[in-house]
Amino acid sequence: MGMPQRTVTSFIGTFLKPEMWHVYNQVTGLRRFRSVVLTREHQNMDLFPFEDVHPVRRFRMPLWKRGWLKYVKREPKLVYRGLVPGLIEQLEELGTDLLHVYFGHEATRLAPLFDHWDRPIVVSFHGADLGVYVRRPNDIEWLPTVFRHARLLLVRCEYFVGQLVELGCPPEKIRLNRTHIRLDFFREARRPMPDDGAWRLLQACRLLPKKGVLTSIRAFARFASAFPGATLTIAGDGPQLPELEREVAALGLGDKVSFPGFLDRDALSALYQRSHFFLHPSSSGRHNDIEGIPNSLLEAMATGLVCASTAHAGIPEAMRDGIDGLLVPSEDSDRLAATLIEVARDPARYRALSAGAAARIRDEFSYERQIGALESIYEEALGSPEVPGQP
Repeated sequence: MGMPQRTVTSFIGTFLKPEMWHVYNQVTGLRRFRSVVLTREHQNMDLFPFEDVHPVRRFRMPLWKRGWLKYVKREPKLVYRGLVPGLIEQLEELGTDLLHVYFGHEATRLAPLFDHWDRPIVVSFHGADLGVYVRRPNDIEWLPTVFRHARLLLVRCEYFVGQLVELGCPPEKIRLNRTHIRLDFFREARRPMPDDGAWRLLQACRLLPKKGVLTSIRAFARFASAFPGATLTIAGDGPQLPELEREVAALGLGDKVSFPGFLDRDALSALYQRSHFFLHPSSSGRHNDIEGIPNSLLEAMATGLVCASTAHAGIPEAMRDGIDGLLVPSEDSDRLAATLIEVARDPARYRALSAGAAARIRDEFSYERQIGALESIYEEALGSPEVPGQP
């Protein structure tokens, strides 16, 4: 008989929001480890079926002990209110060998637990959690505890390494864990060039300023002047929708731009297949709200869409200008439009960029490659002593 599998328990505050397929695939994709989830809130069970999901339960602590912890030992609220003892009890019952906390701000919330847990901890940072949430005053207070106790800290792109180091993380603890793409789902498609100029442009994202949707709309207005049969679909939802709808109306694009709202994975994949260009001209949002590498951009590249984006955060790590995509300056709608028009008028260049995009995802961002890398990170964390270096 072989050795029993070691258990990775993933703490995910909400399991799972509809757009979090990348987390679901990662949790359910482990092969060399048993995978368990611990969560405060279990949502969308039909969309994300997984048997080993356990809600956090509160430990019933005697009043005398609670008072002793609060007033004598002056432990943090998470401890004296019973959540830490309850979590430790659950983690032990689940046979946890390694705790993986998803998202940096969840780690700062759980930081008091780290002082009481004696097995390896891994924390992963994905985007807004690093750029915004962990920079709030209460989170900043607990970051040194996270950095001290976490065996390894994972980031989605090299750009985030510098962000973590600036916050005090020892660089020797940081590992790259890129987003993966399911190539069996987001399949490459060969797209014929539209003879009548009816180019179909697409952007799919949360409707937030950092996604650059206003830039996409303004660039499309110029593109549609050159190709009157072109259309733009903006798939997604978010607080910026009213502003975007007003911009479309002001530019007289109401019959060419559509807002279908949030699409499930199947509908979005079909939309990738029908489109010709994918736009994602990211820029930095308010309060250092940064992107990393947008998942939708990687999905679109996997299908062979010609993608236009910006040299923002980790995007140039995934997409190289003129090789497997197009990079333009942030908030420059004129440059974006001119670049798209040039490619639309050059069939050979369009086909080369399309093939290059799909090849880039196959080579660097495939599901199998990145799951294997994650499991190697777990094995490193379990097999190595505490990584030296204090924040």
